[in-house]
Amino acid sequence: MRRIVTAAVLLMLAASLSAQTVDTREPEVLRMDSKIMGEPRMVLVRTPPSYKAGDRRYPVIYLTDGDAHLGHTAASVDFLAREGRMPQAIIVAVVNTDRQRDLTPTKVKDRAGETGGADKFLDFFEKELIPTIDARYRTQNFRVFGGHSLGGLFALHGLFTRPKLFDAWISVSPSLPWDNRYLFRRGGEFFTKVDRNFTTTLVVTVGDEGELLRVAFEDFRTLVRTRKPRGMDAQFIHFPDEDHGSLVMPSHYAALRKVFAPWHFTVPDDSSDAKRDHARAVEHYAKLSTRVGYTIPVPENLTNVLGYRLLQANRTSEAIEILRTNVALFPNSANVHDSLGEAYEKAGQRDLARASYEQASKIGAETNDPNLPIFKRNAERMK
Repeated sequence: MRRIVTAAVLLMLAASLSAQTVDTREPEVLRMDSKIMGEPRMVLVRTPPSYKAGDRRYPVIYLTDGDAHLGHTAASVDFLAREGRMPQAIIVAVVNTDRQRDLTPTKVKDRAGETGGADKFLDFFEKELIPTIDARYRTQNFRVFGGHSLGGLFALHGLFTRPKLFDAWISVSPSLPWDNRYLFRRGGEFFTKVDRNFTTTLVVTVGDEGELLRVAFEDFRTLVRTRKPRGMDAQFIHFPDEDHGSLVMPSHYAALRKVFAPWHFTVPDDSSDAKRDHARAVEHYAKLSTRVGYTIPVPENLTNVLGYRLLQANRTSEAIEILRTNVALFPNSANVHDSLGEAYEKAGQRDLARASYEQASKIGAETNDPNLPIFKRNAERMK
């Protein structure tokens, strides 16, 4: 995208203008006739803004209480992805039918309503929902689970009973006092038997929710920190001035930053060699790819930033070299073609600039890119 490139605005190049538009798409509604649950279940699936524009695969975030938490979680994912703090992701939000039945791990006699169906619900995730999502969508083998309240209880029960079902677990205000501190007993058994090299990420949060939960939270944090295996990265966060309901939004934002922290690559504001920084980024994401088991390219926006830094420094041929890698990695992004066109134009290579601008216009038209008029004007100028 053509920009006035100055030191004051350089960091704004991390996101294309098209990535900053509000995503107003409705999620896809899946209605599953679950044999395990013995009832139909509704699931909301929200794919990333870039999903239809290419063939990339994406990690998946699964949520309970899906209709309540899909919107704000999707906004957090989009923002963090735009800022280079996490990859874009598919969100799978399961809508409740009987949350107390499905999210509680034990039967409690003095509790009104049915309880103790968590293992059956985990069967639904493992044997029906996850295989369906993997078959219908372009998923990566990296899954995150998030639950709130009884859903947080369910998340921790899932970690302690099926630790490899998800790669990371987010437990927001979990019902730690449930059934005379069931999770403490189950957690103690888990930590006794688990492989010391077992790897996962766990984030547990709590707000200002009373003395009973505060004490349980502190005790549970002590249990995890003293017993966890070497490979478990656990973070416990207290959010002051947040209640049981308002806690969810800041918790999901903070937890996703923690889970995907290894995805983030920092370029110092005062760095003077963008080409060297790009080489460092390539090495960083190659190591990350080895760690998670699938290929993670240097993010499009990061490469764009470094390309424009080279343009600003009048190192045009090096800028072209780096921006070409962006086109190779993200050929269905209109913005990468437009950025390469600007570099070609600055180098005086008008035919190549025109071809890049025209490709940006073509892709922009196919994807309804709001910057299509700019792409067209750039192409027209080269004629």
